[in-house]
Amino acid sequence: MHKNSTRLIVLLMVLFAASLACTAVSGGDSTTPDLQATNQSLQITQTALAAFTDPNNAPADTGETNPPVEQPADPQPAADQQPAADAQPAADAKTEVGLEGAALKYDASLAEIVPMVAQAALEGPYVYPSPRHIDFTLPALNGVISMVPTYSYELVYPESVETIAQLQTLLNSGSLTDLTCVPELPVRDFFYQCGHQQMVASPAAVNFTGGTGIRFVTSYGIQAAAPVDNDNLRYIYQGLSSDGTCYLSAQFDISHADLPQTGEVPDAVYADSTGAASKDYYNGMAAQLGSNPAGYTPALDVFDQIIASLEVVQCGVNQ
Repeated sequence: MHKNSTRLIVLLMVLFAASLACTAVSGGDSTTPDLQATNQSLQITQTALAAFTDPNNAPADTGETNPPVEQPADPQPAADQQPAADAQPAADAKTEVGLEGAALKYDASLAEIVPMVAQAALEGPYVYPSPRHIDFTLPALNGVISMVPTYSYELVYPESVETIAQLQTLLNSGSLTDLTCVPELPVRDFFYQCGHQQMVASPAAVNFTGGTGIRFVTSYGIQAAAPVDNDNLRYIYQGLSSDGTCYLSAQFDISHADLPQTGEVPDAVYADSTGAASKDYYNGMAAQLGSNPAGYTPALDVFDQIIASLEVVQCGVNQ
């Protein structure tokens, strides 16, 4: 039983006994002494009750265990159910950029991206028709990301249908073993076909929001073999949205610690008419670069993270 309840019962019993004693002393002969005794007993009882109902007048704690538990006036939820004081609704951390009906989102903490209109290209020497689109340039990294709807290619360059199918097949295969070419579509001054990719070094699949692609490092040769050096080295990305309607192509300047700034093609490459020496040279350079991924500047991860942060909002441009 609660200690205060016990005290109250005992006290009331004592007061009742005291009241009877007062009545007995009065002798029961006169009503006035009885009334006075009763009033006196009532005052004592009221005083005692006030001490139990008013905490300020409560008896001192005697050290007994199990003190009364006071419930808060406004109970609070458990700590793990309470939101953090500074909690904010989740927000999209990506920045959106675009022009004329084309837009994408990206992580602005990785780089600055500036959209620019790329006019349609007409067929010419080493140039193939390409549709009007948006180039997202990265000034600090000397690179560009092009985003083009695949249907636009089909309107101006019918051969693109086969190239897109080849790229899609490669992406679906998931195999990067013995890769000698990654299909590309025309988006820049020169159209680099498979014959222009002199090697495919350090290939890897890199996904973006809503699609996937392959990044690799290469050097291009247009009319003749070009040396694998830091003047010619490029980081390339070729990707497609999951539904095949949007083409992403990226190119960045990159260098490698194992390469000279300006190199020369070995004489054996020119002397061998069979092409075997050329194949050996470029395959060997690809293997050398791939064996030392830490030698790239900027690091491959710098570009990979930018690509991975991309999210196509609208793949198109007002024609």
